[in-house]
Amino acid sequence: MPRLRRIKVVGEDAYYHVISRTVGKQYYLGEVEKEKLFNYIFLFSRLYFVKVIGYCIMDNHFHLLIKSESDSKYSDEELLKRLCEFYNRDGMVYKDKLKEYRKKLSDISEYVKSIKQSFSQWYNRVNNRSGYFWGDRFKSVLVES
Repeated sequence: MPRLRRIKVVGEDAYYHVISRTVGKQYYLGEVEKEKLFNYIFLFSRLYFVKVIGYCIMDNHFHLLIKSESDSKYSDEELLKRLCEFYNRDGMVYKDKLKEYRKKLSDISEYVKSIKQSFSQWYNRVNNRSGYFWGDRFKSVLVES
């Protein structure tokens, strides 16, 4: 049976409750890991068109309440500035791909993927392990009121 498509609002602001659990619901997240995950959440919030409204990082999962903002709120100059600051590069590299970046940076799936992937790579490197860190795909609930 195919999985259901994720509900995403395109072209306007939307609020989401995002939840993601560790693989096997194991208690991998100690104080150091929680701090690192927190840093990744806010690092990628400066790149993506996302505002973190609230968060909770538990021992085996995290919750985010985020506001996904419409990409139309951001000019090409603001987009270029974010890319240059984040990747520490010259803006000339990005000018021909602004449309692609605009689409990516307004997608909550890409935002959560960046957080989870970066954290997993860090955790596996620090703990000399390999394999999955996060369980199933993240859950997101559109907050309507």
